[in-house]
Amino acid sequence: MTGLTLSALKPIIRQLPLDDNLAWRSLDPSGFIQQAKIEWQGDIYQPQRYRFQGTLNDLGWQGQASLPSAQGLSGQLEFSERGGRIRLRGQQNTQLHLPEVFAQAWSLQQLEGDLSWQRQTAQHIAVEVHQLRFANSDLAGEVEGRYDYHSGRAGDIHLTGQLHRLQASQVARYLPLVLDSEVRQWLAQV
Repeated sequence: MTGLTLSALKPIIRQLPLDDNLAWRSLDPSGFIQQAKIEWQGDIYQPQRYRFQGTLNDLGWQGQASLPSAQGLSGQLEFSERGGRIRLRGQQNTQLHLPEVFAQAWSLQQLEGDLSWQRQTAQHIAVEVHQLRFANSDLAGEVEGRYDYHSGRAGDIHLTGQLHRLQASQVARYLPLVLDSEVRQWLAQV
């Protein structure tokens, strides 16, 4: 399969067996598939196995609740009922918004790295971030770590990161919401 828009696949994506997770079902993906291989075994609504491998350009989705929004991602994506991996390469003009973590969306000129996820149990998914490098005119850095999603609770996150460059006048834009709002406001005025 080549040259397909993700909007054309929305009916199929919404049928994937994602444990009736409304956030996943309402992602509203956008972007283009350059090349893809899709395997599906079993009933369309309850497959025994499925697998996708493809090259995606300008991938995006609308976040819901704790799920972030993204626009402008490109790379290799593969996933199955057991887990998956996305390899991001050479990103330009990418938008990431984590509304429960940061007050503003991040606009990035570079975003490269690997993310993988694996279904441990029906209620537990482990996400690994492997050397995710990011940069824009304000900052440059990298992060790696793990997030364990457990159905019905917040989950556990372990991240390690480095900032190689950060414009002092823009520090407040990149501070997490968990930091007191008065501190963030004070830094924005400095």
